[in-house]
This record gives sequence, C-alpha cells and structure tokens, in this order.
Amino acid sequence: MEFLVQHRGASDDGKTYLEGYLQGVLAGYRASNMTLKAKGQSPLFCLTSQAKLELEDPVRMLKNAVGNDPTIKGSPVSIAFLVNLTRRFPCRGDKKAEQTK
Repeated sequence: MEFLVQHRGASDDGKTYLEGYLQGVLAGYRASNMTLKAKGQSPLFCLTSQAKLELEDPVRMLKNAVGNDPTIKGSPVSIAFLVNLTRRFPCRGDKKAEQTK
C-alpha cells in the first residue's frame, strides 16, 4: 500500500502529517456515522472501548489490516481504512457500542 510505503520512508514530520491524515479520514467517517444515525440508518461501524485503544495507532491498525487481508493492499488508504473499520467493529445491536464518537 502506497500510504504505508510513504510512512515507512517519511521523516518524523512526514509521519506526523500522514498520521494526521488518517485521523482526518476517521473524523470524516465518524461524521458520516452521526449523519446516518440522525437519519435513522445504520452506522458504518460501531466503535467499542477496544477500538479506541487500536485507533490510538492508526498506522499499526492499517498495517495489521493489510497483513490480514492482502486484497486491500491496492486500495486507496481511505477505502482500506473503512473496510477495516467495518470488519473489525461491525454494528450488531450492542447497546454498549459507541456509534458516533
């Protein structure tokens, strides 16, 4: 995945920038979840307390996702990230799942 190649070769400032990009992508998906919920539709994913821990290092999460599913390796990073979030944190009617934060 091009993103991971760039991250691996980046300076500290470059890594910070790329990690910030992933956080921005996640913020967009969270906003989408809030919109879907407000419309009475199912969110894209439901974050749990475990998800919060994993999302502290989104690059590692992405590396693990590519390692577990090589088919997403050629996908744009935003799509690969969303695929991983929906697979790792599906919404299953769990009242404890955090749907918008």
